[in-house]
Amino acid sequence: MNTFSGTNFQTGIIPAGGVIAILASNMTFPATAVLNSSAGGRLIEVSADGGTIYQTPPVDMTVASQQIVSIKSPMSHVRFTGTPGDVWQIR
Repeated sequence: MNTFSGTNFQTGIIPAGGVIAILASNMTFPATAVLNSSAGGRLIEVSADGGTIYQTPPVDMTVASQQIVSIKSPMSHVRFTGTPGDVWQIR
């Protein structure tokens, strides 16, 4: 798994291996996580315990090729799973 340590307004590409975890402990909340992907198995997950356990929050999939998650309380990590080349954002 690749890890990206960022602050607010980060965006990137899902790397080879299909998973990237974002260190979110220094971000401002509430935040929004977005994954642009039409692949099966795509997923946005959050962790509050340093990245040991991840939970899948409710996801807005109004647009079939985009997942949107509203994160209302501080989290330590946000993990994106998709196809290499998919675009993720967190802000």
